[in-house]
Amino acid sequence: PKLNYTQYFTDEKGFNRMFVVTTIYKASSGRLFLGTWEGLLFIFDETKKNFVALSKADGQLPQSENLSIFSIIEDHTGELWVGVNGGGVLNLRVQNNIIVSEKQFTEKEGLTSNFVTQLYQTRNHAIWIGTEKGLTKWENNQLTSVFDPNMNFDIQSLIEDPIGFLWIGTPKG
Repeated sequence: PKLNYTQYFTDEKGFNRMFVVTTIYKASSGRLFLGTWEGLLFIFDETKKNFVALSKADGQLPQSENLSIFSIIEDHTGELWVGVNGGGVLNLRVQNNIIVSEKQFTEKEGLTSNFVTQLYQTRNHAIWIGTEKGLTKWENNQLTSVFDPNMNFDIQSLIEDPIGFLWIGTPKG
């Protein structure tokens, strides 16, 4: 395969600068998304042949600004879910490289922690949200905490096996 490399990205103000890329996600459409330590979300613009910062139509950045993005997934409806370190989870609808809707879910709405490390959608369309303090499940438009309050699970990875079991990686195994 051909190796493409870019060191600088154009920020929301049109300036080229370096960003620390913390996660890369390829959507079902083939579009590439980058999450950064600085909290900006980039999308590869096929016309410009480079990555551009996602913003709303008025130029406003998503609520992840200045908070690190650790995970990005696309749900079965085509919406993006963005796990933010300290900002919970953002649910974004993106059209033509513009954020047309944004919802934020935090501890106030039922997350186990606002420090989200992993996101995973299972075959039955449930979205599992791994945090530094355990798991939360998004299903039927509702958040449900799934953890033992006596144990502190710092979720590092999530995957579903062929028969539907959810496997969880933590620093302790």
